[in-house]
Amino acid sequence: MHQDTICDLYLRLSLDREGKTAIERQEADCRAWAERNGLTVRKVHIDRGRSGYKTVERKGFDAALAAVTAGVVGTLIVWQLDRLSRKGIGQVGRVLDDIEKAGGRLVSVVDGLDTSNDSARMVVAMLAELARSESKNLGTRVGHAKRYLRSKGQWTGGKPPYGLLIDPKTKNLVHDPEYAVYARLIADEALAGTSLVKIARLLNEYGILSPRGGQWNAASIMQLLRSPAFAGLMPETESVETDDGERKYTGRVFPYRDPETLDIVEAVDQYVTEQFLTKVPALEPDDPLLVAIADRWVHRVDPETFVKRDALTAEIQDEEARFADLEDARYVRGEFSGAAAVGRYNRLSARLRGRIEGLRTDLRKLPMPSVDVSPILDGLTLRAAWADATNEDRRGRLSLAIDRVEVSKGVRGRRIIPEQRIQIHCAKPAGTRSAL
Repeated sequence: MHQDTICDLYLRLSLDREGKTAIERQEADCRAWAERNGLTVRKVHIDRGRSGYKTVERKGFDAALAAVTAGVVGTLIVWQLDRLSRKGIGQVGRVLDDIEKAGGRLVSVVDGLDTSNDSARMVVAMLAELARSESKNLGTRVGHAKRYLRSKGQWTGGKPPYGLLIDPKTKNLVHDPEYAVYARLIADEALAGTSLVKIARLLNEYGILSPRGGQWNAASIMQLLRSPAFAGLMPETESVETDDGERKYTGRVFPYRDPETLDIVEAVDQYVTEQFLTKVPALEPDDPLLVAIADRWVHRVDPETFVKRDALTAEIQDEEARFADLEDARYVRGEFSGAAAVGRYNRLSARLRGRIEGLRTDLRKLPMPSVDVSPILDGLTLRAAWADATNEDRRGRLSLAIDRVEVSKGVRGRRIIPEQRIQIHCAKPAGTRSAL
């Protein structure tokens, strides 16, 4: 098989007591194992500072799994099983099933496990549950500590918001005598509609350093203004169980209320929602927005297939580039001269052609998923589904059709008129533009 002698490494951050990141040690040990076993390392996938227990994005993990399950490589090597996942046999079992279906194998160097050996799966299950139990117990202790601090009105940990300090005695947040006035200035200017660039320029002109000690820019101002803690709100971490039995962690904050009426300020939400529920059902079948919605939807329905297709396509392109360079070396640059060199060229050429054809065959075997968009084209059905949906589901549906919402500068004290100040930027296929 074209991938049997090729492997990828997956490494996840773990701090070493000697001060160096364990990533370096992990990679060295994994490469040594690959060399001893006659494997060529194609790519190293790394997740730095990413939890293997919480539900967080791990691009390295996703790319590594896609490579081995798509057949780009035949072996995925990890330093230790808990580097791969700390979610227990629920996730690890699915990973093993997907790798086995693709004809690949998982190797854990420190644990001495190779899933090409049938007896290794039972050991993998035990180690996966042990890693999950360790992380769960740690999370429980940390959660109890934070709930206790919150009940006392104390800061739960981490760096306090800009302009505030932690009182060493009470552990409550208090105004920073040096920076509180600047924090108030940023908030006032933002509420008055001053652009982020102008706010950053004003701070820099007076030599006021950003929280990290450098100059301000629009991005750093935006990051500050989006922080719930900067607005005086204390985020609370919540965990919910997903359909597949995993735990998903989210930060919950309470909505802003009008200081006079105490009503929740949601004019923007209501306007965007109504535009979505009204305009989407009226779309024609060939409307670019509907095409974009269908494309995003199908990627969500079966993301694993598209990840595999992307991994195979990228590898085919890389191998074709290598083959083209080999052809140039032979016929343009004249680097292969003499019988021995020509023989070497023929072997390299045959090897690359075989791998490219193997990758193309694997790509042809993958299905092309499809979705039925008719439910969102029926206004009554769409509104009924919206009424029964959770806020998370609603956000997911909006993001199928909308990239971003911009609210223009207003006048303090005047009510927002959505049609005048809100601009909705819709999803669009490549080379087109659409708007609600």
